[in-house]
Amino acid sequence: MIFFYSLIILAFCSVSSWAQTATSKLEVGRLSEPLLEALILEKVNTHRQEKSLGELQNEATLAKAAANHSSYQGSIKELTHEQRNASLKTPALRVAKFGGNFNLVGENVALVPLGVESTYASIAEDFFQAWKNSPPHYKNMISPDYKNSGIRFRFGKDSKTKTPIIYATHVFAGLKARFFSDVITPSDNYGVLPYNETCNYYKKTNAIAEVLANFVVVKKDSVYLHYHNLKHIQQYFLTNENDGFTIDIVERKQFPCDASNLISSTGAYQGVPMPPKFRDELLLNNPMQAQNKFLAFLGVLPEGLVDNYQLNVVSIRENCACTNSSYLEVPVNDIPLVKILPVWHTTFKVNKLDYEEQITEVQFGQGKSDLNHSEIAQIKQLIQNYQKNIQRIHIFATSSVEGNSDKNEQLGIDRAMHIQQIFEQAGYPSDIINYHTLERWDLFRQQVKGTPFAFLLEMTNAQIQQRLNTDQELFNKVEYLLAQQRKTQITLKIATEEKFATIPYNEQELLIDFERLLENKELEAALEIQSQMVYAFVNDKLKKSTLLATKIPLEKEYIPMLSNQIAVELFFGDYIPHSVLVPNWGDPFFSVDQAFLDKLVQLVQLSETDLPLQYNLSAFAIKYMRYTRASIMDAAQLYEKILGFSDSNIYGKFSTWNQIEIERLKLNFHLAAADYFYQKFEYEKRDNSLKYVRKHYANQDLKIDEALYLATYFNQNYRFTWAIDLLKNSLKEAPNHEDTYFTYVQTSTLLQDFNQALDTSYLEDIAKALEMNANRCCTWMNTNYQLMQNPQFKAIYCQNCLEEK
Repeated sequence: MIFFYSLIILAFCSVSSWAQTATSKLEVGRLSEPLLEALILEKVNTHRQEKSLGELQNEATLAKAAANHSSYQGSIKELTHEQRNASLKTPALRVAKFGGNFNLVGENVALVPLGVESTYASIAEDFFQAWKNSPPHYKNMISPDYKNSGIRFRFGKDSKTKTPIIYATHVFAGLKARFFSDVITPSDNYGVLPYNETCNYYKKTNAIAEVLANFVVVKKDSVYLHYHNLKHIQQYFLTNENDGFTIDIVERKQFPCDASNLISSTGAYQGVPMPPKFRDELLLNNPMQAQNKFLAFLGVLPEGLVDNYQLNVVSIRENCACTNSSYLEVPVNDIPLVKILPVWHTTFKVNKLDYEEQITEVQFGQGKSDLNHSEIAQIKQLIQNYQKNIQRIHIFATSSVEGNSDKNEQLGIDRAMHIQQIFEQAGYPSDIINYHTLERWDLFRQQVKGTPFAFLLEMTNAQIQQRLNTDQELFNKVEYLLAQQRKTQITLKIATEEKFATIPYNEQELLIDFERLLENKELEAALEIQSQMVYAFVNDKLKKSTLLATKIPLEKEYIPMLSNQIAVELFFGDYIPHSVLVPNWGDPFFSVDQAFLDKLVQLVQLSETDLPLQYNLSAFAIKYMRYTRASIMDAAQLYEKILGFSDSNIYGKFSTWNQIEIERLKLNFHLAAADYFYQKFEYEKRDNSLKYVRKHYANQDLKIDEALYLATYFNQNYRFTWAIDLLKNSLKEAPNHEDTYFTYVQTSTLLQDFNQALDTSYLEDIAKALEMNANRCCTWMNTNYQLMQNPQFKAIYCQNCLEEK
């Protein structure tokens, strides 16, 4: 910290001799700065030794900064810590200007009169006593964090008495900032100046500058900044030709627990600088200008880097480093569309044959194919809760990516069979149980994106496995991610109405009758048969292929039966588990055949007023918009169509069909539209959709896992305060729900100012997280190690986590 204190001390002087010693008289114009500095430093170091503190070492760049400032004070005839020149305004800037690069800088200034009897020894004592008797200056003098110093002087005259005076500046610094990899860096930081008042003249960046590090992309050894809105970049960052970006590489070892942080407080960079890139080059070489996006090549990573580093993005304004964005891990997630049931064109209410899906996750241990007692008990409780209402069981058995892929595939099968055996022992036949397995490379690559482990993304799967299998330290750091990949999802399809029993369902007989009636154009009778087939299909007694086997003419009189067929195609692909707010394993692999889209267009043209067909098509159009970020119809027209489903003038008796399903359709639209409008840079529309989602769920009685997924969805959309409010509410009901609590702590970290004392409540939250799961908390703190720039955060980590690193 920089302190200002002025003290004038009277003394007497004598005639100086040519031999400069401690007892020599100090004369104006004949000053031995090294001698006076040595005498003062000797007194300071003797005093520090008495307090068991290390000695200060004389350092050349600090002496130059001190000489510059003493000269400045003499020129303006007053004591100060600030200069008018922007590049020399503060002690830290002055040290940086002369090539110093330290983790901490402080400064003492004083002046004393120069009498005719003053000696080097007496003047040294005067300065020493002046600083010793000034509390802020004394704090600098005895700070254990300072290791180096430089002292320089300037003669002057008292403006009132015209008495000769001497100005002194004592500059302190801690350890030299350093980087532990074998990388050679320039001493001038490529000409980029540290933060100064020039930065104050630029527009606020609406918090964009703080999150830029999350948009860094590394491909092989090349570093890119990929931002979705070129207008933002031009408006907030690249307004002048000397504006630009650069990468600051910060290493984990710069934050040791047994010493001060080794990041620079004097230069433009905290770690290793990469050469800056400026406006004209960045905009000229932007390959995504036509898409109104920003993709900038920011350079090649230097050779000799170790793995545990992070890439900060420095925003440069008029050659000054104005902002430094570092990566911060906050849980984010997407939420799937809610379950939508099709509207059937049948002769009786097939819609009442509803079902729900109960999704449960069980956790396997590393390399284990059997569950522990508590996980088995969880499955048995499910069976007890639903008993005979369980119509189908789907098991999604996964394995983490370390180990061997062939063995992992078998491990997934063994896990699925283990769970299947539990259900079979409870009396469920094997023909209602299916499963699929997956080695979770998709999840792993999503997990490490934007984290300190993102360097793994440049490797092949085999290379990543080899690295995880041989590097125990790295494996330990990512184990908390790998554990998430070992969660197996069990989805139960549960009947909520009467069981299938009243209609005969001989599959081939129904199909033969249907095709015969259709050929004879006995359409009402054909629809009756098709209704029975749909009834059987909904109850898992008839195959999808049977319903789709008949080619029905694309003519208006066949609309009811065509609508039923298209509903099967739209809503019932391969069995895909889904629920209100639980991740959906199937939809991310959504794909559409163009011939199918063409068929849909023809069907719509047949009847604009057929609600089942229009409703089913709208549900599909929303799904298409969600997973392709494109639209098969204008988004505004689609929403107007959905709102019109309650209009009896258009849809007659169907308009009173089911308002709950229409509300679900509206919710799905806004879930899809939030991403769709984001891609189209229509942010006001996106904001309206997000507000709709928030309002909808505010009226729901959410389970705690559902609330957690919704909170991480808000995080993904940068609505952090929404997430915190939701998580706080959940924690009132379940204060010890670990995932919810950790998500709350990590998200609230974004709202803390780590440049000052942390809120007491936040420190209490960290303490509770450590008590709840020390290993998980320490792993998170270590992953976000740049937060250790705050001394309180660092102290908590170092006191609690050294064994957990």
